[in-house]
Amino acid sequence: METSFDAFLDGRFTLEQPAKGPRASIDAMLLAAIVPCTQGASERGLDAGCGCAPIALCLATRFAHLKVTGIECQSDIVTLARRNVAHNKLEARVSIIEGDLTKPLGELAQTGLKSQSFTHVVANPPFTVQIAQDLAPARIRVPRTACRAASWSNGFVF
Repeated sequence: METSFDAFLDGRFTLEQPAKGPRASIDAMLLAAIVPCTQGASERGLDAGCGCAPIALCLATRFAHLKVTGIECQSDIVTLARRNVAHNKLEARVSIIEGDLTKPLGELAQTGLKSQSFTHVVANPPFTVQIAQDLAPARIRVPRTACRAASWSNGFVF
């Protein structure tokens, strides 16, 4: 996969992302910007469908105390997200899990996600599902009916 390196938050972190298809941009930064952290050391964030981790990295860059978990179902993108975490030296506070939040909770237990609770949960849905499917049909697996929040909650404590 061809990738590019892009700087975010005035260069405070960089992101390697696919050169073609859906890419991180201002929408990811805006979602991260509305998270109201209180600077409490016990706060945890979940980035659902984290892609190559732009929101997770933004949150960890903005809040030095925040621990962030990203979950992504595409193996090659998980690899890219983990490289981004390491490249930005955020391994102590950002972890990336391979998993699919639309699967039953029992299947997610293997990822370690079941035993965690989160103060903040964010997700950057593909706003242009049809366009995204046209660009990368094997990579975007979001049926329109699965975009309801209730179908993603899966019994987690948020």
